[in-house]
Amino acid sequence: MAIFVVAALFSWILIPTQYILWRQQEAIFDTEGCQIADDEHQVMLSVHGGYEAMDIGTKYPPPPADIQEAIDRNMVADGILITAVVNSGMLEYTLNWAESLRRSGHNRYLVFCIDSDLYDSLAARGLESHAVRIPQDWFHIEISAEFESYRAANYKAITHAKSLVVERLLHAKVTVLFSDVDIVVLRPNMIDYLRARLRSRRGTEMLFSVENERKPRNVVNSGFYLMKPTNTSLRVISETISLQDRMPNNTTQQRAMNAALLAITPTESPYSSREVELLDMYLFANGLVYFLEEKYTAKKLGIEPFIVHANFMVGSTKKDMLKKEGLWFLDS
Repeated sequence: MAIFVVAALFSWILIPTQYILWRQQEAIFDTEGCQIADDEHQVMLSVHGGYEAMDIGTKYPPPPADIQEAIDRNMVADGILITAVVNSGMLEYTLNWAESLRRSGHNRYLVFCIDSDLYDSLAARGLESHAVRIPQDWFHIEISAEFESYRAANYKAITHAKSLVVERLLHAKVTVLFSDVDIVVLRPNMIDYLRARLRSRRGTEMLFSVENERKPRNVVNSGFYLMKPTNTSLRVISETISLQDRMPNNTTQQRAMNAALLAITPTESPYSSREVELLDMYLFANGLVYFLEEKYTAKKLGIEPFIVHANFMVGSTKKDMLKKEGLWFLDS
């Protein structure tokens, strides 16, 4: 036992804290603190090779005029843009998400449509002021318009598109509040709360919802987060994109983003870094604590979440659970 403790402490000293990457079930982040790896592939994190993301506003031209107009029209306080990136396979969830925003008093948001069918469907329902088509030159690979379950063959491409849009928006000096559409927003003061969190600690540049609280590192959820347009935020999203470009198809955005965050933002504690704050799991509830937890649920604790995320479930189970809890706001 004593030998094990000494060995563990020794390995901790050898590897700088900021380069110890989270170990997940499906892969290992870290052999010597510089790789993301699975059973067959190893890819060096660019940050370890002197990687520097290009400064804000220098990598891409400004967004096309119609997209910039839509951004300006939907921006809220402090330059924040509630953003979703979706294909037509998620139309129902997009409409439910939009209805939750309307009911909770959030009337400004923007959906970046992966395919024209989604844009046309939203426009037909009077939501064209909240939707834009993603230009084809923003994509790295062809993306399916179908509903894709977690870990499905085309799931990675869709999650990759989310990062590509966020990177463009950061270069356009937009503070991005990114949201998956299997989320419902329930409280009207969500933006004010997030603004307060940004101001509560000097140097905070990113806010993340939590997937799982584990020691010694938490796992952030890439389905709901806020990024200010700073060079650190840009390095994180650029590294996320780079990892997905170089890793095989099973590398999701969330997996790559966790690796990028822990490499780029040195941690001062097991819970957050100087630039990153984590959002409370009961106020920004994931599917585990809201739907699947049996004892300490938000309802039993008398907590009214700002959002509920129907993750930890796949396929039609998401919709079924949202309906069961009265969080499906459509007639269908």
